[in-house]
Amino acid sequence: MAETLYTIRQIADIAGVSKVTMYRYITENSFHETLMKRNAKMYDETTKNLILKGFSSRTVSSDSETAETVDVTTNLLKDQVKNQQLQLAEKDEQIKQLHKLLDQQQQLSLQDKNQVKELKERISELEGLIVAPDDFQEDTDINTPEEPKTSENVTDSSKKRKWFQFWK
Repeated sequence: MAETLYTIRQIADIAGVSKVTMYRYITENSFHETLMKRNAKMYDETTKNLILKGFSSRTVSSDSETAETVDVTTNLLKDQVKNQQLQLAEKDEQIKQLHKLLDQQQQLSLQDKNQVKELKERISELEGLIVAPDDFQEDTDINTPEEPKTSENVTDSSKKRKWFQFWK
């Protein structure tokens, strides 16, 4: 009677997993092939049963580990969502305060602008009241008689030249 031999692909198909997953499981658990046929590892019936038994127990424990991992991940994600909601609420409050401060700053700026405008108007009114210095002569110059301007005085001033105008 010929013994039935199975390839890694056939064992993986029976277990319902990929060939790569089955190959990794076989190498991790040190199962040795019964026969090597054209670079294909062949396993006998007893080795196949051991592989499937060990692989199915691994899959069951893996499922429970996966469920625990999912629960832990879910709890972490819920905590992150709560933290983000708290941060958003804090940011909303900060934005609200900043808008309030911005409104106050704009109001103060408008008041300052109006005050500057009023002060400019007041200055222009006061400038209108001030007597021009040309119109007003002080009595201090009464003792010194003013010289009448003559053509000699004018020509003397025009004859005065600067040091850089000697060639003219």
